[in-house]
Amino acid sequence: PDGICDVDPGPEVRCTLRAAISTANAYFGESDLIYIHLPPGVYVLNLPAPAPDSNAGGDLDFDNLEKAILLEGDPATFPVIHANGLDRVITNYSSISGLELRYLTLSGGVVNNESSVPTGGGILNFGTLTLDSVTVENNQVLCLPSAADCDPMIGGGIANYETLKIYNSAIRNNVASRGGGIFNIGGSDALEISNTTIHGNLANTGAAITSYGPLQIVNSTISGNLGQAGVGGIDNHNMLSLANVTLAENLSPGGAVNLSNYHTVLMRNSIISNSQGRQNCACTNMVTSQGYNLASDAMPGLTPALHDQVNVNPLLSPLGDHGGLVPGMLTLTHALTIGSPAVDAANPAGCMNFQGYALSYDQRGQPRPLHGCDIGAFELTEFAVFLPLIRR
Repeated sequence: PDGICDVDPGPEVRCTLRAAISTANAYFGESDLIYIHLPPGVYVLNLPAPAPDSNAGGDLDFDNLEKAILLEGDPATFPVIHANGLDRVITNYSSISGLELRYLTLSGGVVNNESSVPTGGGILNFGTLTLDSVTVENNQVLCLPSAADCDPMIGGGIANYETLKIYNSAIRNNVASRGGGIFNIGGSDALEISNTTIHGNLANTGAAITSYGPLQIVNSTISGNLGQAGVGGIDNHNMLSLANVTLAENLSPGGAVNLSNYHTVLMRNSIISNSQGRQNCACTNMVTSQGYNLASDAMPGLTPALHDQVNVNPLLSPLGDHGGLVPGMLTLTHALTIGSPAVDAANPAGCMNFQGYALSYDQRGQPRPLHGCDIGAFELTEFAVFLPLIRR
């Protein structure tokens, strides 16, 4: 509780990451912010969990209920916290001011149906959590043969039960039975995702996201996720809002590939597309267009609005590295190719989020014009070429 982190009695002050978090959890002094800086490197968890939900071993547990905690890595190198298959990487109980993670990679988390809490392979959130420039990758929630039912094995990358905001991040290559990337139950606040790519995740259904809580996605790409039995993209059961989202090229061997909807979807200036000739949306409830969307099929679940384009190929490039907002962080997007019908085809009044603010930049940090911006997460920037003038 003195705010001093020193793990041995020797003359040299030595603080491990786990000890720093334990010190942060115990601190109730004058400062409102507890700051933990993580230098470059790979930090491998190697202490087995002595008991559930204890920072003494297993995953890293944050449980200061009064102070804000910022765990920040090096923005040039993105330190890796690797759970080593012992447990998930992080459990967060911090509330009120909450926990923020920045410039980090969280990897190697594994939980299964015999774990004390069999959800959230990378992150399990019961508090207030913000991810800013964080990669959550290669985490798993496994269903062992001892399980009578695999459906509870949820949230390969993240299982969210309270308040979560994700900015400028990547959720990729995670595995669960449902919600391979993210499983969202959530509290009263909507899960907010902005400038983020969710790709390469695997689940039976809802491989990118399974959501039973309010969810808002802006300026983001959801692509290349595989639902082995159901939808590869988003499996939605609550209020879902999409603004300048590219929801494309998700995979499923049967049924719709990009979206299944059982509640309410509001969609504006967004692309929903696949090149396999498969149905984009299994829409038990209708998707309400707020205009200027582009779909590669007829979108029979879409309530059309003015200037929607349906049965139109958006002419997307393959998912690739086309630059990013955060230096040192791999950002994958679908570029709009020359001649794409999405170019300059969004709302001429401007691309807006759901709070009424202009989206001045695309997912990669490229500027959007105030008028005549592009549909989806990617803004095609064409540079003028000036040739020399020769006079005789």
